[in-house]
Amino acid sequence: MRCPRHASRSTSNGMNQETIKWSALEYEEKNRSIDWYWAVGIIALAIAIVAVIYQNYLFAILTVISAFTLLLYAARQPREVQFELSRRGVRVNSVLYPYATLKSFWIHHHDGDRRGKLIVQSEKTLMPYVTIPLPDTPDADTINDFLSLYLPEEEHPESLSEILMERLGF
Repeated sequence: MRCPRHASRSTSNGMNQETIKWSALEYEEKNRSIDWYWAVGIIALAIAIVAVIYQNYLFAILTVISAFTLLLYAARQPREVQFELSRRGVRVNSVLYPYATLKSFWIHHHDGDRRGKLIVQSEKTLMPYVTIPLPDTPDADTINDFLSLYLPEEEHPESLSEILMERLGF
C-alpha cells in the first residue's frame, strides 16, 4: 500500500447521502533483486524434485505452476484500486458489498509508518473478510464514525494469508 492517490468526502444534503472515496495501490511495491527471483525458483525446483522422488507428481506439477505464477505476479506493477463507502455499502472497484451481506468491521492500526487497514467481515463462506487499506484523509475516525451507522464494530485479527503476503511483499 502506497500513499492513496485520492481521498474525498462528499455530501449531498438534498438526499442526505454521504460517500467517502479514496484510492490506493493494491499492495506496496517492493523492488526485488534478481537474487529473490532465483531463490524462489531454486526453492520451487528443490520442492518439485523431492516430490518426484516421493512419486508425488501432482504436487511437483502444482509446485512448479505455483512458483511460476508467483514470479509473474511479483514482476507486475500493483494496480490502483478505488474504494467507496456509501449508504448502499462498501465498494471495491466495481464490486459492491451491501451492508446486508456484511456482519461487522474493524480498523486495524499498524505500528510505525505503515497505514492502517479496514477489515470488514462478510457473510460469504469462501471470503469471510474484505481487507481495505486506509488513506491518510479522511482519517480512520471519520471512516469509523461512518461505518458505525451501518455495521457493528468488532475486533478482527489480520488473516494468516494477509500477513504471509505482506512478508512476501504483496
